[in-house]
Amino acid sequence: MKYLIVFTLLFGLNYASILAQIFQKIDLNPNGSSNIKYLTQMNGSLYFYATDSLGSKGLWKSDGTLSGSFMIKELNIETPLFEMNGNLVFRAYDQNHNSELWISDGTSNGTYMIHDINGLTNTGSSIENLTVIDSLLYFRASDTIHGKELWVTDGTSSGTKLVADIYPGLGSSDPYYISSGGPVFFNASDAGVGTGGLFNYIGQTLTKVASDTVLGSPIYEINGYHIFSGSVNGDQELWQVDSIGNIQKLKNLNSSGTAWPSQFNLTSSMLYFSAIDSLGPGLWKSDGTTQGTSKIHNFSSLPIQSQLLNGNLIFSVNDSIHSGIWKSNTSAGNATPLKSGVYTNSAPWESAIHNGKLYFIGMDSTFNKALWVTDGTPIGTKKLVPTQAGFSRPFNYANGDFQSFAGDLYFTARYDTLDTELWKLSDFATDIDDFNNSGNSYAYPNPVKNHTYVGDHSSYELFDQTGHLIESSPINDGLINLSHVPNGLYLIRLDQMGKARKIIKQ
Repeated sequence: MKYLIVFTLLFGLNYASILAQIFQKIDLNPNGSSNIKYLTQMNGSLYFYATDSLGSKGLWKSDGTLSGSFMIKELNIETPLFEMNGNLVFRAYDQNHNSELWISDGTSNGTYMIHDINGLTNTGSSIENLTVIDSLLYFRASDTIHGKELWVTDGTSSGTKLVADIYPGLGSSDPYYISSGGPVFFNASDAGVGTGGLFNYIGQTLTKVASDTVLGSPIYEINGYHIFSGSVNGDQELWQVDSIGNIQKLKNLNSSGTAWPSQFNLTSSMLYFSAIDSLGPGLWKSDGTTQGTSKIHNFSSLPIQSQLLNGNLIFSVNDSIHSGIWKSNTSAGNATPLKSGVYTNSAPWESAIHNGKLYFIGMDSTFNKALWVTDGTPIGTKKLVPTQAGFSRPFNYANGDFQSFAGDLYFTARYDTLDTELWKLSDFATDIDDFNNSGNSYAYPNPVKNHTYVGDHSSYELFDQTGHLIESSPINDGLINLSHVPNGLYLIRLDQMGKARKIIKQ
């Protein structure tokens, strides 16, 4: 197993503590790229789509280790994995049915096609826009007698059905932005309008609540209000809709033009977004009311991406004046820079909150994507580059696909080869102390010449004074063999937990 390590030393002359990030490669395909996608955790296991050493592709299950990772079912998965009622649902392709809806409970026998919607061997069901709402999966699909319409499933064949033929016959209503806000809201086209309308689905009743309405975002429920960006009769602004479909403009954000609200981030009590007013682009917030909708900060371009971290909204700005990673204190409503010269993509942000920090893929002046981390402070915003990493563009051809699982951060990258593999980042802080030769904390002898006895422990990690991991091995009969190690001061951590303690080799 290969480990790549980044250390931040926090200890002074007394070696008070050490913070280490250990990068571990989980190479599922030694013969090439595993091409892992759709990392998802469910019921204490990690699931994903990957390619094995024989070139077979399928759904995998993992406990986070190489030995605990195996393929459940060979098939071509074409969408992210969605959890519903303790199962995974997704679109997949096989030679017998083309692209259809599948379900998995994490076992081979429990992974199967839910329902052959189209029924034709050479034609899929055009399944898109999968959205889990109240233990049901809503999606767009087509069969042999209907166009692309709204469908719903409870995960069973008998519970998979067409909601309504909105555009009758083989015409397609193409439902999109399927959103939960009490009712199920979505945008679609019918034969009467053809250009767009807002629909809701309550219980078993489908209602067209507005014509000439084109959603530019999902509908967000905030403090009992339903908010969306969209065009109503050609006016592109921020709107509010109630459960029966009454629509009104939430606030006239831009009295002199179009506001183009976008880049939404919904928290428990506030909706953050980017928009343009008469003063230009900026970061906004709304509690769902007109009075509670206001601009936080002006920028020269629209802020993109955002994640809520420890009471701060972390976001990216890419313009000549403000370019970099910023934060906004959600209670104070201000905005301050964290790191200049770091860029992110305008596509969905490749990021994850893990152990109180935000990990994300960013680009600097070289335009090569790299792993960054921030704790919400300027000094804590930095690039993480493992030692021995030979490939300078680890994320230019890998999507990151971050997933926090079992105390570690998992993602896909190309660090030491051109192959895209699964990586694990272990982030731990360790205090440095002396062995006190009492209880379960002793090493005898210390200083040591060949072997030292540490008692009832299963493994050890040996670090040098700079914090680099020298070796990691099991402990047999309580003895650690240090005869091969040069003389000097070292740090030992037992059982991969707790404090690292000083030991002298002489």
